Amino acid sequence: MADAGGALFRFPAWREAATGLAAEDGEVASLPTAEEVGLTASLLQNQRAAALLRQARPTTGTASEEAHARLREVLAERRFEGAEGSEGAERGEVLSREAAMAVGGAFHRLLETWDLAAPAGEEEARQRQRIPAYLESLLPDGTDLEPAARRVGELLDRFRAGGLLDRFLSLGPAVIARELPVLLPPHEVGDDGEAAAGAAVGAIVGAIDLLYRDPDTGQLVVADYKTDQVTSADDVARRAHAYAPQGALYARAVAEALELPLPPRFELWLVHPGRVVVVA
Repeated sequence: MADAGGALFRFPAWREAATGLAAEDGEVASLPTAEEVGLTASLLQNQRAAALLRQARPTTGTASEEAHARLREVLAERRFEGAEGSEGAERGEVLSREAAMAVGGAFHRLLETWDLAAPAGEEEARQRQRIPAYLESLLPDGTDLEPAARRVGELLDRFRAGGLLDRFLSLGPAVIARELPVLLPPHEVGDDGEAAAGAAVGAIVGAIDLLYRDPDTGQLVVADYKTDQVTSADDVARRAHAYAPQGALYARAVAEALELPLPPRFELWLVHPGRVVVVA
């Protein structure tokens, strides 16, 4: 049979019936009834609708996607409570979203390229000099570089003052990888058996900030640096909840790649309060 556009469709079961081939019980197969045709047409219509929904989904998604959705809820709550602020606002330096993202990217780049074998003071001075270069490729054209560079410097100050820099430097040869690319097959369905409307159909991508082996236990650890402005225990707990799905994906990626019996530990390195939080 041909559709309105002239495309020809063949249905083998119907063709067998039309040519009078015998059924298994010896009786001659008959053409489908109107009811059977209607049910088949309804099934095809439902499958077409499902295919269109799947076609609209992105090919790839990010490991941080669910975390960002949870974080937006957290930030909305904080704004409602009147607790939302930003570092540097007291100087009138409220960065745009693009500039803030560039600051985070530059800070990650700084830690990725940090020479762990060099004298700490010399390497810190070298990295501070490199901050403008890190930002230049990340900031939108026409954006003032100085406020963003100052913010990255402040993050490094906090990283050192909170003890995270010393912890980072102490790992030395225990560091396995920094900014390690992650590629995972997507979760086609959720706990309810349904695929998320915007879920990727091809792959989940991301990057592990730090993968190291715990010097005391030998256990692999996935660490993620977070520059969120958190001040209270409630803030820390909310961030841990928000970033848990991202950590689970990263731990899963490492466990599957290395065929580990158990997934690695996942840690949040919270730069603002200078805390390391283990996320279950």
